[in-house]
Amino acid sequence: MIIFPVYSLTFGSSRLRLLHTSDSEGNWRQSGRVIAEFKALKKQATDEGKDVLTFHAGDMGVGQTKSDYGDRFSTTVKVWNQAGLDAFVPGNHDQSAENWVEDLKNIAQFQTLGVNFKKAPGHILPWVEKTLERSGKLPERYGVIGVTLPNIHKRVPAEYNKTPLESEDLKTSIDLVRKTITDVQRKGINKIIAVSHMGLKNDIALAKEVPAIDVIVGGHTHFNLPNGVWLEHENGKKTLVLQTNSDGNFYGKVDVSFDDSGNLEKAKTHVRILQPTQPVDPPVAKVIGDYKKSCKPIAAFVRPYHSSFYKYRPNPVADYLVDAMRNMFDYVPDLKVYAKQSPSWPKDQDGNPRIDFGVLRSNHFRSSLPAGLITDVDLDEFLPMQSPLAIVRVRGQDIVDALQATANFWSGADVNVGHDPRSIFPAGFSYKIDASKPGSKVEDIIDNRTGKPLETKKEYVVVTDRFNVRSKDRHDFQSLNINYNPGMKILWESKPAEDGVSLTWLMSQLIKRLNDGNVSKPIDWQKLPSKNNLSIVEPKGYQYPFTFKDRVQRITNMNFGLPPQEASL
Repeated sequence: MIIFPVYSLTFGSSRLRLLHTSDSEGNWRQSGRVIAEFKALKKQATDEGKDVLTFHAGDMGVGQTKSDYGDRFSTTVKVWNQAGLDAFVPGNHDQSAENWVEDLKNIAQFQTLGVNFKKAPGHILPWVEKTLERSGKLPERYGVIGVTLPNIHKRVPAEYNKTPLESEDLKTSIDLVRKTITDVQRKGINKIIAVSHMGLKNDIALAKEVPAIDVIVGGHTHFNLPNGVWLEHENGKKTLVLQTNSDGNFYGKVDVSFDDSGNLEKAKTHVRILQPTQPVDPPVAKVIGDYKKSCKPIAAFVRPYHSSFYKYRPNPVADYLVDAMRNMFDYVPDLKVYAKQSPSWPKDQDGNPRIDFGVLRSNHFRSSLPAGLITDVDLDEFLPMQSPLAIVRVRGQDIVDALQATANFWSGADVNVGHDPRSIFPAGFSYKIDASKPGSKVEDIIDNRTGKPLETKKEYVVVTDRFNVRSKDRHDFQSLNINYNPGMKILWESKPAEDGVSLTWLMSQLIKRLNDGNVSKPIDWQKLPSKNNLSIVEPKGYQYPFTFKDRVQRITNMNFGLPPQEASL
């Protein structure tokens, strides 16, 4: 039986405090804010006589990790060395650095775990015992098992790492966890914690199959679970599944207690959302500063860009970037030559190749940009995926379906399950999301060239990013994905390792045009001529954007026994 509590359970003193985060994805400054909070909460717990364990559940790094200023993943490891982590499980984005295994071996001051890696090097262990001493009391022993994404090697782009470390499939991964727990219990350890980068659906499957686990600290699917998910097993034992959202903007604090047999009794959970105005841990700030000493500025911004507010709302940074995507011929002259020669590329009445629209997902924006001097390292944090671009030929209906699927993430408001909303920033057409009504309907999709509604049966040429086009995930962009819409046609794809063209590169070229290549010429995004084509009517009191039931069932594809009444904000 699966129970989603409307309110957290409360109790007196707890014996263990778990601090956890995941999917910080190379965002150094936000990671530094999480680490500052971790240190304060550790001290508080220690002063109160509690045990403390601190975990990172994967995707510490992200995307293309090399730059002109040295290896970025090694610096990411140095940042997280300041947190005093008890365990870390590598995720798929961590493997985007070809040297990630060596960096963790030679630099990490925390234990790396992964029971389901096929050929794990010696420093990546299946599990670790954490023995915590407290004055006047017997030591508490915890078995911490790490498990990564099943078949993780299939999720690592070859242009980032041609030889990723492979992992087992889901069934084998669960079997390995079960076997390892048996070994742990033989050593007299009866409190079991799994640190997982498998994603919420797989974490729930793991908890159901292996009831000996007390707590699963999860990552990968970017869920925000302020109250966690409780699973009650037939024998009365309970498992608590935890997860926080991504990009270093969230962390979890959980106080738990166990009975004398090591069974989880109660938990008081809390998820904190961090703002880009909060202080960065000073040692982390020094690590970042040391890396950036040799970085050359590329721009000067008059005001900061706070992704926590602007990420999914209309804003000039997104508007100008997607407009640059639509005008790719101006940025990549060879592309226009290629398009003109391509027999499958639609042409206008004068025989010139067309690019009709640009579409940019809000998911790409992973951090904030500060006011003042900006370097390419700041851009790497802001757009860390180094996303290759793609140009496709699709029907108008495919565009409409993508807009509606993304707008669905604005529906409802629930405190139990949260996740960033999602928006598509358009160029060449305009539209509206009305999230104040049930269903978050997309309205008024207008082709800017004609002033008329988008024609659903007409074919259009659209610039997007290659992840949208190639990903095998069942995500909200399926109508523009070749794996789910075989009727579309891919006209062109960039290859950053060969041609250098990516979303991050395009952003740098856009900046050069805005400041005429003069770094000292300030850019004030708010005062640039508007290119906005998106309007959103937000729900009243909006915080978390989707309903409890819809979001959980959508991601996990399971029929949960939901409580009769959802929490309200």
